[in-house]
Amino acid sequence: MKKFAFAAMVAFALVGCSSSPTTAPVEDKSATTDPAATTAAAGTTTRPATTGGVAGASTGAATGAAALKDPNNILSKREV
Repeated sequence: MKKFAFAAMVAFALVGCSSSPTTAPVEDKSATTDPAATTAAAGTTTRPATTGGVAGASTGAATGAAALKDPNNILSKREV
């Protein structure tokens, strides 16, 4: 019975792997215009992101292993 089940599983695997692959249609995009040219014509421009406006802890705060030794930091007040 085990030999039959094993042979059936091998047969199903071979049938599944031998099925014909389906191919997706390929679109030719070489004839399209440049998207940057269309947005420039529409009057829109792009600009880099700014680095300001980030809320959070200041850069002078203790980070990494120094945070564990700072007596005012909550990480140094932990109890195990």
